[in-house]
Amino acid sequence: MDGIVLIGFGNQGCAWAQNLRDQGREVVVALREGSQSKAQAQALGFSVISLDCEQDQKELASFSTILLLLPDHTHTTFLQTYGKHFASGARIIYAHGFSRCSQKSTAVDHFHHLLLAPKAIASELRAIFLQKEGVLGAVYALDHNPHFTEEEIECDRQFLIALAHDIGINVGPFESSFSDECRADLFSEQSLLCSLLPYAAKESFELLVSKGISPELAYFECWYELKLIANTMVEMGPQKFFELISPNALVGGLKGRRELLGKEFRNSLQKLWNDIDSGNFSQEAAATDIEACRKEIASEWNSSLLQQLHDRFLA
Repeated sequence: MDGIVLIGFGNQGCAWAQNLRDQGREVVVALREGSQSKAQAQALGFSVISLDCEQDQKELASFSTILLLLPDHTHTTFLQTYGKHFASGARIIYAHGFSRCSQKSTAVDHFHHLLLAPKAIASELRAIFLQKEGVLGAVYALDHNPHFTEEEIECDRQFLIALAHDIGINVGPFESSFSDECRADLFSEQSLLCSLLPYAAKESFELLVSKGISPELAYFECWYELKLIANTMVEMGPQKFFELISPNALVGGLKGRRELLGKEFRNSLQKLWNDIDSGNFSQEAAATDIEACRKEIASEWNSSLLQQLHDRFLA
């Protein structure tokens, strides 16, 4: 069958499914029995089949392309449980390289394991697709056993490139590897995107408030302006960005760089990379109770003044 079966319907799955359908691709959503995503998928007009229904399992074997958009840490267990229902030689497409790098299993090596990793969060993937403007980049990778022919490999490459364009990628996709995408993605999250940005903003906000600055002013200075600054950086590039900012911002940025981003910071970055590259982080992640961790972090942010102001302004 030429259609695509999409496993999971979280934020990424929802965006991929809608973009692909809008490009004329047939997309069927496959979910576990009792999934809370079923109602949302059906409300958006997608056909939903059950992974746990014997009749639906037979239908799975008719698809040659499976988009595996479940959480990374569930991939290997999922394939070992449900992979027997997929067609031999089917394409399994991942949105990130983590599971193939940290949980690789020979029990499912008869599939074509392919990577298509958009470098955008789900909401942006959908929004830029609809607006037909903005930059959407991606990388792809092919993870084949030696017995696959050059013709099969090239066919998979062209399939991924076409699929990338249909989900809205307009820059690339660029060929990479599962390992490089995995390590780069983990590193950017730890070094900047999910660490330095939110937590440094919170620390800066709290210091301003402790010095008598109004919380409202501190919120806009330390949280809301992140979006405006980031947009300007991406739209204009680094050189024009620093030509645009005020003299005080220029001098202050250099001072902050000297004070905050010295040798100790670079050593910390190197340690983050070493832990990722050695596999230590994968072991740490596997040993972490993700739900407990998420609840703890949510509790910390929900009780913060910064969150209260955010809710107030965006209500």
